[in-house]
Amino acid sequence: GLLPALYVNERGEIIDCPDPKAGLYIKSRTGKLVHAKLPENSLAFQVGETMQIHTGGWLQATPHAVRGCNVGNVTRETFAVFMEPE
Repeated sequence: GLLPALYVNERGEIIDCPDPKAGLYIKSRTGKLVHAKLPENSLAFQVGETMQIHTGGWLQATPHAVRGCNVGNVTRETFAVFMEPE
């Protein structure tokens, strides 16, 4: 599970993202790079490579990348939980 990102300034205050290009990007099935903006108070799930292997490719891993905030003294914070089936 993945929570929406928080942006924090140098005083430790949570602020709105000052960089519209910062955040999570995923590659769609058509190969298009999409800026995935999670709504506040949401929880997202991403299929990873382990699930792709365990389903024999029926579910496909989501190629993704994160772009940090390109504004000085602002950090991007998020919380993700990874699960590995036995």
